[in-house]
Amino acid sequence: MDNTARLHGPTPAVLPHPRFVKSILPSPNGLPYIITGSDDEDMRVWDISTITDPKAKPLSVVPGHCGEVTALATWVKEDESGKRVVSVVSASLDGTLRRWTMSGELNVSAWAMSRLVPKC
Repeated sequence: MDNTARLHGPTPAVLPHPRFVKSILPSPNGLPYIITGSDDEDMRVWDISTITDPKAKPLSVVPGHCGEVTALATWVKEDESGKRVVSVVSASLDGTLRRWTMSGELNVSAWAMSRLVPKC
């Protein structure tokens, strides 16, 4: 393992991380992002349009677990008005599942770090 997420196919890319990558969620519900989970307890949100740049950096680094992030999945539900809400569920070796909304916690402009960091 070399602390990267390697994407193969028509648009290969290498996404650097400070520790081992344990999980990846490509294009949740068709959105233009890749989300990775790592041994460093954080998730990273990557813009698909920039990942082929060797100097690509994540849009955000999202803390939220006290153990390795080992799995990521998409959860789509409808709100009261019938609008589809896309969330990402992360699982960790800290024994928790956490739900993150693409329009809230994983959105770089709406990210409030003090709200997300758990007390480990």
